[in-house]
Amino acid sequence: MTRTRYGGSGRWSGNRGGKAISDDGKTATFDDPAFAKALDLLRGMAVDDKSMYVDANSESVVKLFEAGKIGMTITGPWALYDIAAAKIDYGVVPIPAFNGDHRTVSGPDNWMVFDNGPARVAAAAKFLQFLTQPEQDAVWSVGIGNMPVRNATKNTPEWAAAITTTPAYQQFLDNFANSKDARPQTTVYPAYSGALGEQIAAVLLGQSSVADALAAAKTAGDAALADG
Repeated sequence: MTRTRYGGSGRWSGNRGGKAISDDGKTATFDDPAFAKALDLLRGMAVDDKSMYVDANSESVVKLFEAGKIGMTITGPWALYDIAAAKIDYGVVPIPAFNGDHRTVSGPDNWMVFDNGPARVAAAAKFLQFLTQPEQDAVWSVGIGNMPVRNATKNTPEWAAAITTTPAYQQFLDNFANSKDARPQTTVYPAYSGALGEQIAAVLLGQSSVADALAAAKTAGDAALADG
């Protein structure tokens, strides 16, 4: 049996054309019809036909996939090393798309420098410039199973070696072309994202309707943004 890992991510409702947050960053957009369409599809898979494995622990999903108990799962490149170690036959493809739009969400990756005086801030900034150069980025990213943070990284020998050793990396790299949006840049992102995540879980467990869940998510999301 050939199993499949879906490359990339269809987080939020971008695959249906929705936006993760309002343009001014002040209003939750969970009442966008795109969210309802996307979540109702997942609800049907989890509740109606039970074609989706539902578990709050993502690690168990990976183990079940490696054991051949489930046929498909959505993950990122960080899982490739474990899958390779399991010595199974698998493939990686973009997540299924609506109307051929394989849109995915990217980053943003943020580097933080603590202000411990001008000299140390300057030294930290210099180190980050070094760390994010293509040759270092390749070593860093490949070592922990991430995608490169710079396009130039994919042209380095280190990245070429990673693709040779783990060909599935290329599928994730190719999906960069479908990255249309980035996760919201807001200091309250964990709370904002959590507001939606909790309600998605309620729907997939059959504990809430799509409409009620998204209404609750919008209320909590608006509150999180207001606190920020």
